[in-house]
Amino acid sequence: MMKIRESFAEAEACHHGGRIRAKASGRDLGQEELLDYSANINPLGHPPLDDLILKEMEWIGHYPENDYLEFRAASARFVGVGPENVVPGNGSSELMRLFAEALIEEGDRVLITTPTFGEYEAQSRLFGAEIVHVPRGVREAKSPKDFLDDALLGGAKAAFICNPNNPTGILLPRSEIAELAERCERAETFLFVDEAFIELSDPDQTVAAMAPEMEHLFVARSLTKSFGFRG
Repeated sequence: MMKIRESFAEAEACHHGGRIRAKASGRDLGQEELLDYSANINPLGHPPLDDLILKEMEWIGHYPENDYLEFRAASARFVGVGPENVVPGNGSSELMRLFAEALIEEGDRVLITTPTFGEYEAQSRLFGAEIVHVPRGVREAKSPKDFLDDALLGGAKAAFICNPNNPTGILLPRSEIAELAERCERAETFLFVDEAFIELSDPDQTVAAMAPEMEHLFVARSLTKSFGFRG
């Protein structure tokens, strides 16, 4: 009998917002009749893309280049790192999956600060992680030192933190995330910092420029939230 890996068989899908088409059809309404508060996306919409899309249509029958040189170069300039430090993904969820797939083995302890985005746990569980929920508060901005101490980090393979946090909106200053990254580096604990909403809050608080100099720091950015262009 074919056997599926237990961690896959027991996995539960993460529920996302922004399912406006499904919600509209379920109520026999047009999408334009609904106001969507379930996904925090730039209300100004995406940049003008019509000309770019039409220009590329003649190549739609060809496979895309799998090194994404132009995209990585543009992303690198925007974020302030080298192109060699950019890993494109089909949305942030794929990057979380790749992070978990590359690093997490059965029984590894993964720290997830809560409340937060459910995809970190969903992707980690697929690869057999032991999830440890670490409450960080809802209303007040607490320093990571107050909820992710060195003893906790030392016993973990990886940790996820969202800055600014989804769904609470709490933004921690760059100095505090940088200090957490340095402690993770010393503990050899991989740190995934999700900065999907950083452009909608304060881009100066990003730690992306630290990633090329560190072995254990990963920083995710998003086209969806800031540019209204879903991955």
